Amino acid sequence: MKVSFSAFNFPSSLLAGTATITAVLFSQGTVFALTDAQRSQIGAAVYKIANPATVQINYLKGGADPNDSKSPEGLGGSGVIIKREGNTYTVLTCLHVVAYEKSGNQRPRLTVRTFDNLKPGSPVYEVTSVTKLGDVVESDLAIVTFTTGNSEKTYPEVKVAETANQAENNALIFVSGYPAIQGKSGSQRPYRFADGVVTKRLNVGSPPGFEPYTMRYDAQTEVGMSGGAVFDKDGRVIAIHGMSGAIGLADGFSMRSGDRNGAVPINIFWEKKSKYGLGKLDIKRDNAPSTDNPSERLKNPDSGFDWEKKGAVEAAQGNKEEAVKSFNEAIERDPSRANAFLQRGNIRFDQEDWQGAIADYDRAITLNPDYTNAYYNRAAARWNQRDKEGALADFNEYLTRSPNDFEAFFQRGKIRNSLGDTEGMLADFDRVVALVPEEPRAYYNRGVVRRQLQDWPGAIEDLQKAVDLLKQQGMRDEDDRRFYQKAQQLIQSLQPTDGAATPQPPEPVDNSGDVTPDNSGNQQPEPADDSDVRVNPDEPATPQSQPGGDSGW
Repeated sequence: MKVSFSAFNFPSSLLAGTATITAVLFSQGTVFALTDAQRSQIGAAVYKIANPATVQINYLKGGADPNDSKSPEGLGGSGVIIKREGNTYTVLTCLHVVAYEKSGNQRPRLTVRTFDNLKPGSPVYEVTSVTKLGDVVESDLAIVTFTTGNSEKTYPEVKVAETANQAENNALIFVSGYPAIQGKSGSQRPYRFADGVVTKRLNVGSPPGFEPYTMRYDAQTEVGMSGGAVFDKDGRVIAIHGMSGAIGLADGFSMRSGDRNGAVPINIFWEKKSKYGLGKLDIKRDNAPSTDNPSERLKNPDSGFDWEKKGAVEAAQGNKEEAVKSFNEAIERDPSRANAFLQRGNIRFDQEDWQGAIADYDRAITLNPDYTNAYYNRAAARWNQRDKEGALADFNEYLTRSPNDFEAFFQRGKIRNSLGDTEGMLADFDRVVALVPEEPRAYYNRGVVRRQLQDWPGAIEDLQKAVDLLKQQGMRDEDDRRFYQKAQQLIQSLQPTDGAATPQPPEPVDNSGDVTPDNSGNQQPEPADDSDVRVNPDEPATPQSQPGGDSGW
């Protein structure tokens, strides 16, 4: 028989005096084609602005003491200092970074780590206030404050642009934050400064469910960078990063797309600031014109970087044939461009050229072993090539680098089951439940596995938990109502009946069937036909309201 799992569709899938750092990035003003040396100069100048003003936001496990250097810090996000008054700092971040909520549990204590406190035992500062600027659909933004107490250390506030409207397609951007990869937390989290270009601008509310994330770009980001600032070429905050991209694939898999990362434009912050009681917070608006000229670089690309970014914009606009030509040119001019290989591999994946995609992912990983998306995408390509062992190996590597990605554990569990390792699938589904304990589908899926293993009490317990959570959460959509009914039906089928001491065991799963891209003859677990929630191939996953997942904190 086929075991039907619920596809995940979670709701909204890191100086003396008041120091505002400024920098003259290019004395000649507007920039057209960029040489590598010029781009490096721009990046170095923006880095000097971004690094000291970017903070980690972590939560303390078990309500630990923030002043105890041995207190365990959980996975967190990022933020950027936009205001300093004495020893009190105001940080702009994502709401889903700080709004960690569990039914019946008190919100964990939040702390801030600054760029100069990244060594074990170095001090952290406790968050003193959190102000939500609406919910995750309205803005997914929040303001937090912290104080440095009697410390003589000071940190700069950044320049905040009045608008992000000048950041058109191919505009240079830099994302600043602290990834939480390879199981690292707190002082172990490294700083990352990722460059890229804007690839697409969307209208607010289009598509539904991604309302505030209307700026898309190709900078390579990781879990933990949510809440970090997106800077323009002139060193101003123009958006807040909070979403990484994913493309829905057959059989419930999703490909991690490096060109669909998203941010909330700074315009939304200004709109919500007064509405939510922050009208008296004096933040200076920088309304100077941008010195970037992205349209000129699109017309006249010169370097490998220019050609790569031209390809990223073309791919985002759906012109994939021209995008491949641009990526080819980028690689010809500069064979070290790992992102060009990654993005060309994504297009080849879309074209079902599995071997070509794998070859590009191989090259991207060779050039940059920290490209976690490449491991995930290569796993998906190998899966479509019927290379289950290869897909499993890539998921293993990916999860060592992104150990809080619940969806990846879900996918690896399905692969393990297809290889006959049902116990391994159960272990992975245990991790899903641990990472997202308030998600009904996590319990539903584990209940299905326990039923398969003839663990009747465990199956009933998980399915009942799914039913209870769905009721508590008010049936968010039609998909919830369907799974509520399915869970109830399974519970009823597992209850002892007259003349039968235990339920009849299900038919064994045939793990010998071939895996094909369209699931023909597929005997491994797959999402039920009437419940598989497909992700639009042109849109990324919804930001998580809990830690973990693709979008991360």
